[in-house]
This record gives sequence, structure tokens and C-alpha cells, in this order.
Amino acid sequence: MVYIAPADSNGEGAVWTKLYEDGLTNGKWAVETFITNKGQITITLPDLAAGEYLIRPEIIALHEGNRQGGAQFYNGCGQIKVTGSGSASLPATGVDMTKAYSATDPGVLFDIYSGATTYEMPGPAVWDGASGSTPSKTATASSAAATSAAATSAAPASSAAATSAAAEATPVASDAAAPAPTTGSGSGSTLPEEFTIQEFIAWLKETTGATGASKARRHARSFFG
Repeated sequence: MVYIAPADSNGEGAVWTKLYEDGLTNGKWAVETFITNKGQITITLPDLAAGEYLIRPEIIALHEGNRQGGAQFYNGCGQIKVTGSGSASLPATGVDMTKAYSATDPGVLFDIYSGATTYEMPGPAVWDGASGSTPSKTATASSAAATSAAATSAAPASSAAATSAAAEATPVASDAAAPAPTTGSGSGSTLPEEFTIQEFIAWLKETTGATGASKARRHARSFFG
């Protein structure tokens, strides 16, 4: 579903008008089209008067909708600017999104595993675009749910990379459980009070000799986890 509201309303109160909805059509669920389109749904806007508007795309996930309170709502919101000579105005009264649905609405409490061939969309009816208006503009709504999923799946790798980079670049305090700074074999080298992994490995190499290079790296990995 996609809703629209005047931007100066801040989306508060009965200001939202439904522009688009898709549920179960000829045996095909809207999510199938959504997946085929790689997370995008293109809708046609009415010939709206120029101005700033809020657009709200929304998905209701029904995989647990067969029990009350099991349906999951995913929505996002963006601001768009309409330009041109359009004249259509949004209805004076829309719907308050905090009151648009109830847990027992037919389209919210719904068993998708029952083999149903029809589905009643929850919320208000789609606005007809005002009398005499001609659809003339298009907008593409991307799912907040899809974006969130992508961000979540990418987060572990990014975090790991950031953690790794920080470990190699950030000085480590010497009061950690590390070997106390001592003079190296014949080199007179000592560790400073703060040192990086690279400095620690170099120090171990000097104190263990050339043959201990691989051991130094193993010690470093063991020390820093």
C-alpha cells in the first residue's frame, strides 16, 4: 500500500490518503510482483497541485497473520516535491495511521495457508484522484523493509572490517596482559607505553630473532584475540 499526505501536516492526524494497494489478484500475491521488481513498485500519482508531500509505502507481512497480533507492519516515509500546473487537491479528511487498522481486521487477521482465493485489503479505499483529474505523474516507492534487510545483512561484514581496521591502527595501552617491555636481544629495543600490533610484532621479531617471525605473529594473534 502507498499513502500520501501534505508535508506541512508532519504526517500527524487524519491526513493520509491511500493512493495504491495490491493484495491477492488472480491467485498472485503482491509480494511476488514486489520480488520480481527487485523491491520497487511504480505507482501513478493523480494530477496533484504543486507542492511538498509525504509518501508512505507500507507492507503487511502475513506469514503469522493467522493469529491475532501476528501480522507484521513494515513502512517507510519520504518527502517529494510535485511541480507543474496540476490542480487536484487531497481530500480534506484522510486517515490517521495510528488508527488505520485493528488486530481483527479481515486483512490483518488472515490465514494465508488456508487456500483462500480472495483477500480484503485493510485500511481505507484507494482515493479516486478527485473528480475530473487525470493521472499524469509517476513515483517509485521502495520498501523500507527491503532496505532494512539489506542494511542488516551487510552490517556484520562492515562491523568486522571496522573492528579489524581499528585493531590494527589503534594504539593499545600497555597495562593490558602483555609481556612487560624489556630490552631486545642485542638490539636495545623496548616497547613504548602504547604500541600498535605492527610495533608489537616487530618487537617480538627482534626479541626472538629472525627464526621467530612466524611465532611472533602467532603470539600477536593470541595476545589480541
